[in-house]
Amino acid sequence: MSIQFDKLPTSKPNQNATINPGRYLVKITKAEMVERKEASAYLRVTFTTKDKEVFSENFFEDTKPFLLYKISRLLLATGVVLEGEGSLKDIGKLIINKKVIVDVDVNDKGYANLDFNDKKEGIYKLDEVVVGEVDAEAEETPALDEDVNEAIASDDDEF
Repeated sequence: MSIQFDKLPTSKPNQNATINPGRYLVKITKAEMVERKEASAYLRVTFTTKDKEVFSENFFEDTKPFLLYKISRLLLATGVVLEGEGSLKDIGKLIINKKVIVDVDVNDKGYANLDFNDKKEGIYKLDEVVVGEVDAEAEETPALDEDVNEAIASDDDEF
């Protein structure tokens, strides 16, 4: 394969960012173990928004406190309670099709990740935070009773 030097990009491509930074209601659509030659395997969790925007986050078996915290947040958000010992593969089997809320950040290379910056926790259970106006489902306003409509109309003259 050869490089066509006159066709090299002059600006940084936005490689993976089909999603903008923000808070989203998502469904976990895939959880798969990824094998690596030089280190232990990790769990890649794929999240899909209602608008079919997709991004993945990796979870590692490691003794580093932050990596363990990410796993803790994933379990809390999905409502999966485990005791004793287990593996990421065990978690992957239990979280498929779970709905959670996520904070998304897009890095300078265009890849979306869970956002743990500042006071954000990356991933939340459904009742833990408000999704926000960006991804909120529209709520139906209940229709008023006919008697209530008439009472409102008759009181309007007093204003």
